[in-house]
Amino acid sequence: MDRVGRGSGGSRVARLAMCLSRAFRRLERRGSQRQRERDE
Repeated sequence: MDRVGRGSGGSRVARLAMCLSRAFRRLERRGSQRQRERDE
């Protein structure tokens, strides 16, 4: 039981981490673009 739960949880966490990292990068890009427009 513990082994199975840990396995599914691990994959779930990995998927969540990937989604979070992707969203974070998108937000960072948006922020940098906004700053560039302000500077110009």
